[in-house]
Order: sequence, then structure tokens, then C-alpha cells
Amino acid sequence: LEKILQMLKVLFQILVNYCEIVGINHNKNTFCKNFISFVNSDYEFENEENATATNNEAEHAETILTKGIAEVSSMLFKDYSLSALLKSIVNTIKDGTDCEHALLFLKDKVNGEMRAQIGAGNDIDTVMKRFHFHQNESNDIFNLVLNKKKDLFIPEVVNSPLLNQIPDWCKKVTLPKNLLLYPLSINDACIGLIYVDNAKQLSSKSKQIFTHIDTLRNQAAMAIKQKQ
Repeated sequence: LEKILQMLKVLFQILVNYCEIVGINHNKNTFCKNFISFVNSDYEFENEENATATNNEAEHAETILTKGIAEVSSMLFKDYSLSALLKSIVNTIKDGTDCEHALLFLKDKVNGEMRAQIGAGNDIDTVMKRFHFHQNESNDIFNLVLNKKKDLFIPEVVNSPLLNQIPDWCKKVTLPKNLLLYPLSINDACIGLIYVDNAKQLSSKSKQIFTHIDTLRNQAAMAIKQKQ
């Protein structure tokens, strides 16, 4: 950045010298005034630096997710522990999205209740105890995702038309600013879902990150199916 500014100042001095030669007052010339204003301003450079930082963060997130996918793939070809593999998937999603909570819900075989079985994040034990619900035909976002087998990402919960469809047990416990739900299916039957909230690396433009999460979701389904 300093080298660029120095170069621009040198160019400006050359411009001033040229103006003197041809008889132009650079203090009154619009182009010259705009040029020196640009040289003395760091606004554009700050934006560029912010963009670079954002790109670096996105690349770091993708690196974490890609590495996690590779590790899970390796585990699938071995005599793996299902709980350890699923924990690895949840931790990868947590670290890759830089979220506050990442949870894997699985259906309880006894009472059919969807319950957070594996989690990572702040005060996760307390969160997991509160995160369970019965699958039915209600229109809350959790049942909508399961019944429609459709992924859901809410980038701004407070401004979302789905705000009132987020259950109180979710809003009061995690205070989500953004929210992601991915249903987990085997043979067209939903057996669980992936939950992520307050993720710093998720936005409507995070297509590659969503793709990686989808891959991890498919790996989870494959691992569970193989152990059935």
C-alpha cells in the first residue's frame, strides 16, 4: 500500500510539472484537484484491504471444510466409530462456518423425538438439553425443513418473514442472528437435521461453503446408513 501511494505521489508531481510547462494552474484544474484528493484519501484502499481480509477468511473457511471432508472420507473406509465420525463432521462445520453453535439432531428410536445428539459451541451442554422437538405437521421452521426435505438458510433472523416460525426454545436459548437447517435423510426418510446459528462465514453468497456443508451432510447420512 505504501509503495502504491508513493508511486501515485510521484505521478502527481510529474503531472504538476507538465501543467507548469503548458501553463495550467493545477490548483484550479478539476482533474488535478480530483487526482490529489484521491492520492490523499485512503477510502478506496481500506475497502480493498477489507475485501482482501474477507476473501482470506472465506478461503480459510473453505480450507477447514475441505480438510474435514477429506478426514471424514478417510474414516468412512475404515472401521470407524459412528459417534466419532459424526462428531468430526459437527466440529468441521463449527470451525468452517465460525458459528456459535453447530448441532446434529437425530430421531430418537424410542419416542420418535428429534433431539440434539452431537454439538459444538458455546455452553453446548445447556443448549443440547433444550434442543429437542416432536416431528409433526406444524409450520415451525424445524418441521417445515423435515417435512419438505428442503434446506433453509435465514441470513437475518430479525428481518425474516419466518421469524415467528422459529420456536421459542430456539430463539431464547441461542438468540440466532442467522440460521441454517439441513435435513438429513436416508432412503427418502428424514432421520435428523444439521443446525447452525450465528455463523460469521455464512451469507447468501457463500455458495461454496453451502456445497461443503451439503457434502458433510451426505457423509453423515452415508455413515449412519452403513452402521444400520
